[in-house]
Amino acid sequence: MMWFAGSVIVWSRSDAEKDSDGPCHLWQRTLIVQADDVDDATRKLEDFGKADAAANSGDQQEAGTPDDVGDELIYMGVRNVRQIEALDGGAPEPIEVMYAELEVKDRADLHKFVAGNTIIARYIG
Repeated sequence: MMWFAGSVIVWSRSDAEKDSDGPCHLWQRTLIVQADDVDDATRKLEDFGKADAAANSGDQQEAGTPDDVGDELIYMGVRNVRQIEALDGGAPEPIEVMYAELEVKDRADLHKFVAGNTIIARYIG
């Protein structure tokens, strides 16, 4: 097993963004996983991203009733998966290394960013 770091991209879509193509607010979270190869690492990061977005989305349903608190979190993809130096200690996975909060111009730029293309993004924090 080897260690890999990769970024999970989650779009924090507000109710206002559902009907417009304005700025897109997103999160880039860098995580570390242990995996057999880059494909296995990517799968683990995808599974985490999908589950985390679903679990933390303000628009998720509880007991069949929509929850109107918070934005809807939409898993967008994984990028920049790289093998890294081995870690000692056997900490639970994935390990979040850092995150970035960004805003991009529109949905087209959001998709370009997830695909690894160059776009202009505003880092919020």
